[in-house]
Amino acid sequence: MRRQRPVDALPAPVREAIEGLQLRPVGFVLRMGWLFYKALQEDKAFLRAAGMAYASLMALVPLLVLVFGILGSLGVLHDPKEQEAVYDAVFGTLFGDVRELREAITPFLSNIDFRALGVASTAVLLFVAARLFLMVERAYSDIFRARMDRNLSRRILNFYFAITAVPVVMVLSVQGAVSFGSSAFQGAIVSFLQFVLLVVALKYFPCTRVRWGPALIGAATSWALLGLCSQGFQAYVAWSYADPNYALRAFYGSLILIPIFLLWLYTFWIVILLGVEVAHVAQDYDTLLDAERQARERDRGLRAPSLANALEVLARVAARYERGAGPTTLVDLREETHLAGWDLGGIADTLVEAGLLVAAGDGFVPARPSSSIDLDDVASRWRDLTRIGGDEGIAREVGDASGLGGTLEDAVERWLPEAERAVAK
Repeated sequence: MRRQRPVDALPAPVREAIEGLQLRPVGFVLRMGWLFYKALQEDKAFLRAAGMAYASLMALVPLLVLVFGILGSLGVLHDPKEQEAVYDAVFGTLFGDVRELREAITPFLSNIDFRALGVASTAVLLFVAARLFLMVERAYSDIFRARMDRNLSRRILNFYFAITAVPVVMVLSVQGAVSFGSSAFQGAIVSFLQFVLLVVALKYFPCTRVRWGPALIGAATSWALLGLCSQGFQAYVAWSYADPNYALRAFYGSLILIPIFLLWLYTFWIVILLGVEVAHVAQDYDTLLDAERQARERDRGLRAPSLANALEVLARVAARYERGAGPTTLVDLREETHLAGWDLGGIADTLVEAGLLVAAGDGFVPARPSSSIDLDDVASRWRDLTRIGGDEGIAREVGDASGLGGTLEDAVERWLPEAERAVAK
């Protein structure tokens, strides 16, 4: 005997409503997961991440040169302790905290002088960094299905803000954390800044309005994955450098840092784009769900057998039987009609249920002589299905499946040429 639940004592409508609410979160999560998977497929997120990784490989150092050059011009980062904290934040996020990369780039970033670069070199750095910035902006907008209608002056202003104000705010925040003298607090500040930057990017990169809720959900997704991937990548780097027989080391030699760095950039952009996809699905959930339902209904309509298909099957079964070839199998019908086997099985089952065909062994025969089967009667038994393929001539004659007139015997003579009606005994 089933144990009595407290909810069983409630009236049936109330009980059903409560049980429905209990299942809704599960259904919602499953639908969200399916829409997320479809969005990843449509947006080719993993392929896009690969392209952005290669672009970052070329543009990241010029971008950092600009940022640290601006910071140096503003008179910040003179304290070695503060420099170390900022480098921890930058290299931990953008470079996977690979020690060799840090040792190679840090001295260069510490001694940048815009006056020594010159106008031409600075312009080239700006161009390369701006290309990466605009690529990221387009990726965000494409995922949110937003048109790139933002004018050029605003995009340039956003880029200028990104390479000036954002680094200054980050540095001041890290300096504040350093002043407390706690490494744990410093790590928390850096982690919080990562989350804030992810939220800001989701709010302002797409050329559309992104609500705070989806932006926070997407940023939290990227933020959590970024932390996990960073820990995993550091373990991978430690293992690859500790193992003298590491295959990539034998192949790349002293250039092994390049594929390792590229792997991190690819992982980094995958994590970022996954968060953007989550934000997109969260923001446009209802729209995406409606589009998915419409696509399913459209697909179901295209795949559903029509009256034309049913009449073609019925005519071929009758012609074969009346020429003395016996029952018609689904294999025979597939060869003659070129329809899919599962569609033919559904058509045959429906015709059997309608009393027009009879199953005989592995095949089917007419339930009665074709001269006594009225086409209008067949049409009246066939319900609201659309055509999926088959003979175009039959489909044109059937039209809207009304007022066909005549019998199946007449239809066989009209629709099937003599060569098709003749079946070897």
